[in-house]
Amino acid sequence: MKKFLAASLAIALSAGATTFAMADERDDAVHGRDSAAQREAKARSALEGINADLSKSALELDKVNSQLPGAQKQLASAQAEYGAAQRKYQQVSDQLEVAKAEQRRLADKITSSKEEAEQTAGKIAAVAAKAYRQNGHSATLKLAMTSATTEQFSKASAAADQVSRAESANLAKVQAELASTRNAQDRQNALTDQIAGLEAEAKKTADSAEAAQKAQQKRLSDLNALKAKNEALSKELSSRKGEAQKDLDAASKDVAKYQGKIDKLDQKNRAAGGGGVPAPAKGIFAHPVSGPLVVTSPWGYRTHPILGTAILHEGVDLGNACGTPQYATANGTVAEVGDYVTGGNGVMINHGVIGGSSWVTMHLHLQQYVVSPGQQVKQGQLIGYTGATGRVTGCHVHYEVHQNGQTIDPMSLPGF
Repeated sequence: MKKFLAASLAIALSAGATTFAMADERDDAVHGRDSAAQREAKARSALEGINADLSKSALELDKVNSQLPGAQKQLASAQAEYGAAQRKYQQVSDQLEVAKAEQRRLADKITSSKEEAEQTAGKIAAVAAKAYRQNGHSATLKLAMTSATTEQFSKASAAADQVSRAESANLAKVQAELASTRNAQDRQNALTDQIAGLEAEAKKTADSAEAAQKAQQKRLSDLNALKAKNEALSKELSSRKGEAQKDLDAASKDVAKYQGKIDKLDQKNRAAGGGGVPAPAKGIFAHPVSGPLVVTSPWGYRTHPILGTAILHEGVDLGNACGTPQYATANGTVAEVGDYVTGGNGVMINHGVIGGSSWVTMHLHLQQYVVSPGQQVKQGQLIGYTGATGRVTGCHVHYEVHQNGQTIDPMSLPGF
């Protein structure tokens, strides 16, 4: 009898040691899987962000490429208009120079004609004065005192009249030419003013065309710069996408590897434990907080409030204030505590095999945890306080339940 009891005790101790060893090994596997899952989620989030940026860059590039032909055509048109306006301006400028030269010629001619008219008038005045002296008393007395005849006197007087008439005719001719030149000058002045106005208008048109050409040139340059920028960004994002995809593939392999290990351990758990602890009639798990449960975000696929992408929400979010106590929902061993990438401060509890299934729970986004790895906890024991650590928008309870390595909806459990 004693030998039988001793043998039975040895077998029990051996089985117990094996069970604890498997529990530790499973905890390590869960830790490895969850760490890999975090890396997987991070890599997937990064990849989704890169894909979104790539799509945005591609749209921008398509938009720029669609605008480039029109911009090039508009620039060519603006350049043609500017060239035509420049030629027109040069043409009118040349006409203005010719008109100004004609103005100067007419002004010089008027000056010359005035001088000639003044000289001719002077000659006429001189002849008239001489004729007066010859026809006056002094001339009569002189003729009387000399032996000159009346015939000679008449001839002299006639010659003076002839000279006077010739100079008068010449003066009339000069005055007529002067009047004609002045009329021509008036017309030329009007024409020159008109051409000057055309030149000013042509210059204004040319300046406007030049400004339009510069604006189109700048637009084309800006589009080409934007194209180059988006092409460079797409190249960089493509490179980053390749790296992110490698990270995601590696993390996914690790998740699968650890999950496979967990599945094998759970099978051994069930085989070694003979089904484990039977499930209580009223349910395995108690509530993680006191009071009624107010679901603010259910378990399942949803649009992440921070990332903006559709991902599996592996737990249930319950409305609760910062600092609210959270409790272990069943007996178990604290498998891990720490700072998770997106989950913030968290506590993972391995409850072992209950009712034929392997159970693990997690409490995330805690303000503070008050347990440590390897610590045995009882249902209802304080494990931490509600917070808003990690990637969240505010204080709340995040509670997860893993059955045989897969998350389930906690609200589907008996008593929830």
